[in-house]
Amino acid sequence: MVLKIHSYPNNDRVMRAKIAALYVGAELEEIPVSLPISGDMKERVPLGKVPFLETEDGSIVFESLAIVYYISGLRADMDLLGRSHLEKARVVSWLSYVEAYLSTSFPTLLFPHFRPDNFKTNPMEEKSAEEGLLKVLKALDAHLTDHTYLASERVTVADIAIMPTLKRVFENIAGDDVRSQIPHVMRFFNTCMGKANFAAVLGEVKLCEKSLRQKRDEQVKAKKAAEKAEKAKAKEATAAQPAAAPPAEKKEKPKHPLDLLPPSPFVMDEWKRQYSNNDTRPVALPWLWENFDKEGYTFWFCKYKYNDELQKTFMAANLITGWFQRIEHVRKYLFGNVHVFGKSGEGVEISGVWIIRGTMDPTDDNLMGKDDAAYYDWRKMTSDDAADKALIEDYCAWDGEFKGASELEFNQGKTLK
Repeated sequence: MVLKIHSYPNNDRVMRAKIAALYVGAELEEIPVSLPISGDMKERVPLGKVPFLETEDGSIVFESLAIVYYISGLRADMDLLGRSHLEKARVVSWLSYVEAYLSTSFPTLLFPHFRPDNFKTNPMEEKSAEEGLLKVLKALDAHLTDHTYLASERVTVADIAIMPTLKRVFENIAGDDVRSQIPHVMRFFNTCMGKANFAAVLGEVKLCEKSLRQKRDEQVKAKKAAEKAEKAKAKEATAAQPAAAPPAEKKEKPKHPLDLLPPSPFVMDEWKRQYSNNDTRPVALPWLWENFDKEGYTFWFCKYKYNDELQKTFMAANLITGWFQRIEHVRKYLFGNVHVFGKSGEGVEISGVWIIRGTMDPTDDNLMGKDDAAYYDWRKMTSDDAADKALIEDYCAWDGEFKGASELEFNQGKTLK
């Protein structure tokens, strides 16, 4: 049998499916996809998230735990789903444990290190997440004190599901100080890694001596010490030097490329005042359509590329706030409404609509390219298109159908003006 799993490259959630496929003897073909999902698959996959599995008859199974559960059940004689009714219930319990407790620390403890421009470190949240993760691992350790595997005395899909997650934890978050407190979890982990099917997929394990947070803190401390020493050295050198010559004549700062454009009859500051001081649909938007200059300004739609990794609405909102702060230097050329859609734990998305001076691509280094723009897919819009015009109005008004942008319910929004 040949199964097709659709995902972006190097998605560790696909590892679960690969291990299960080896156990049941199924051929698993990986199909790379670009996000967001489009075409026929968009209609068949709720929320458009990856990975999703395409079975031999073309049926779709979505969510990684459901996928590994489906594959594990293809060979009843392997008993990967559990032998008895009680074992099967225990399997589901541990599958829920992995998703509900073990993986939830990743947005706080992992993502800020791998995507620092997009996920900001919050020391309070970080400390709370570390404490929560240790509590979860200790509970797991207590269970494994007198159990070889999670749900049975044989490998089940519960063990298959947890191993890629534990590997990521042990390589990045749980250093020597944490792992020394969970000996039974480590024995379980090494037992599974000693099996050919796990080792073939998970490969070499590089246990971290210190967590990413500990390494970062040490680097920050060392950098501050070096800067302090450098300042002291510079101060000594300055004291030994003769009086400095008068400063050279200050050169005029070059103008921003957008300041060199021909004057536009559309005054961005006046639009921002209209938007801030009037009701949006009855007053502000009619003013916009009456005064907008299509030659001097352009509309753009943006959608976050990694919506499938968002879990909490407040974290998505923090991403938008951080983005706005980092593009403060080009605020006068921009007006934007960027919204959060969905609910925490059920699916979260970020997308928005912008008015930008000129026709410059938003990812250009002279605009937002040095900041977060690369993390978004961009599409140029036009008010001449009825669908685009309606979407612009919905984002400005923070209500409406948001047709073509998101199928999730509007949660909250932020405006850069």
